[in-house]
Formats: sequence, structure tokens, C-alpha cells
Amino acid sequence: MTVTVALIPAHNEVLTIRAIVEAVAGHVDTVLVIDDGSTDGTAEALTGAPVHLVRHASNAGKGARLVEGLRLAGETGATQVITLDADGQHDPEMIPAFLASARVNPGAFILGDRSGDTAHMPRSRVFGNRFGSFFVSWACARRLRDAQCGMRLYPLGVWRTVAVPTHLIDGFLFETAVLLYAAEADVPFVT
Repeated sequence: MTVTVALIPAHNEVLTIRAIVEAVAGHVDTVLVIDDGSTDGTAEALTGAPVHLVRHASNAGKGARLVEGLRLAGETGATQVITLDADGQHDPEMIPAFLASARVNPGAFILGDRSGDTAHMPRSRVFGNRFGSFFVSWACARRLRDAQCGMRLYPLGVWRTVAVPTHLIDGFLFETAVLLYAAEADVPFVT
């Protein structure tokens, strides 16, 4: 049986977090929000929402909270985790497409792709994303259109085979490191 957890790390996202959680909840078995030391009322905004909330007093960074969330999801019986950012840049209505892709591609990391919708991105971010994706693609020996997209689906059985070194878990390094070490472990990627 497939059990899907949506993992949303959040740091000072009071303006968007509740709407994201409510939109995600109908697509997954559990929504897990890890509040990474927010000081703006992010956790309080989720009162009564359909969410499992883990709060931290201090900020450890997105990578550390993603690793924590993947571990917690596995401990509660999840078989796969879909990650989304708390700022609203990922469309929860894309979750069914990720789940369908996971059914067809068991054992693959399902990666989001924002490269077709750059109209709302600052030009510098579009360039940076293309530049970064080129080099991560080269390092992974795979074509990746959006290596920095945080909307991903990780089958937990496969995730456990990817050994990302602890020093690469800080901040935003983790999401790139996952791709590099997953490629090294011959984990397939699907966009």
C-alpha cells in the first residue's frame, strides 16, 4: 500500500502556509510542516488545519528540515514523500501528476520543472536556474531542466539508498547534493 506524505519546510511563511496546506491536504495521506524557527506566526496560522506540525525554536535551514521530514515520514509508515516549498511557488494541483508518474516509474525520483513558466521569475533567477541546471545535468550525466525545483517526490525505499554527506545538508545545498548522490547510486529521475 502506498502512503504519501507531503513535506513542507517553512520559515516565516505566515502569508502563504495555510492556503498551501489546505490545497495539498486533499491529495495526500498526511501533510507534515516543519516550522524552521519562524518568528512571524507561521505555526499559529496552522491552528485547526489538517496538518502534522513540528516546531523548532531555531532555524537550521531547508536541507536539515527536509532530511528531518524524510526521516519522520518514514518512521510514521510513509512509502513516498512529496516536497513543496511553503512560499506558494509550487502548485498543489500538480500533486496528482507526480503521484501518477510515481505509479508508472516506481523507484524513480520525480522532479518538478518550472522552466516552462518563467514569465513570473526575475530574469536573474531564470538565468541562474538555467546555468545551475546545465552544470548539475553535466555532473549527473542526465538532462535536468530545473535542477533547483523543490517540488519532488521521493520513494522512501530508494531515498534510503542515497547517502548525502552530512556537510551537504545545510541550507539549499541539499537539493543539489541529492541529485548528485542519487545519480551516483543510479537512481532514475523523471521530470
